[in-house]
Amino acid sequence: MRVGTEYGGMSLGLRKLSLSVLLVFVLSGLAMAEDAGDEVEAPVSDEAAVADQAANETEVLAENDTGNATSGNATSENATAVNATVPEIPVIPQLQGIWFVDLQGAERVNMALNQSSEELFGAAKYEGSEPWNAVVVGRVQGDQVQLVLTALKGEVMVPIFMEGTFSNEAMTGKYSVYNTRGKTGMGTFTAEWINPETSGYTPAAVATTEVAPPAETPTTEANNQSSAPVQLGGTTEFHDVSKDKDRIFSSPVSMIPPGMGGSGL
Repeated sequence: MRVGTEYGGMSLGLRKLSLSVLLVFVLSGLAMAEDAGDEVEAPVSDEAAVADQAANETEVLAENDTGNATSGNATSENATAVNATVPEIPVIPQLQGIWFVDLQGAERVNMALNQSSEELFGAAKYEGSEPWNAVVVGRVQGDQVQLVLTALKGEVMVPIFMEGTFSNEAMTGKYSVYNTRGKTGMGTFTAEWINPETSGYTPAAVATTEVAPPAETPTTEANNQSSAPVQLGGTTEFHDVSKDKDRIFSSPVSMIPPGMGGSGL
């Protein structure tokens, strides 16, 4: 009976020991499972952090791009504003040279223009039946041209005012002729640029009016006489009368004219 009890007690003790070992293994396995779970979750949290960081960097880059774009627009607007405030320098057409001018209904004129900035000056001529020369002054602004030809026709100064536009080496417009009584004629004109050099220009040959010499004033014979001493016998001699004093004072009284000697003294 005792032996059986001892065996029975030993069997119970082995069971308890086996349960304890099994419990230890179970707890160890649970602990290892928890540690494994932690190790598995760690990479997930790292990837989330990396994703969050990438999202933040993307937002920063987007903000920077937006700021750069805004700054670029502002710079462009400022540049546009600066360009808008700078006035454009107008281009001055070059009209210097020799021109052929057709005053329709009147004369055909050759004109030599010189130019200094917008100022025009020069000469013009008409070589028809009654030739004349003229002085030219004017001004060009953009494509607008104004010229005044002051022609000497005979003995009269005749101004011709021309106003028109310049384009493609040609001028077109209107002209008016004036005298002391006002406007005497008007019409249209065309002008063609034929030579850039003015050195070959020569004025028209105009016949000059001969001026008659002044009439001679009649003179009297007395005015024509010379104040030189009169020559007698073809020669002029100087006679010293002091040498004749003895002869004069020894002469008879009758020979002395009254009042110059004798009783007349």
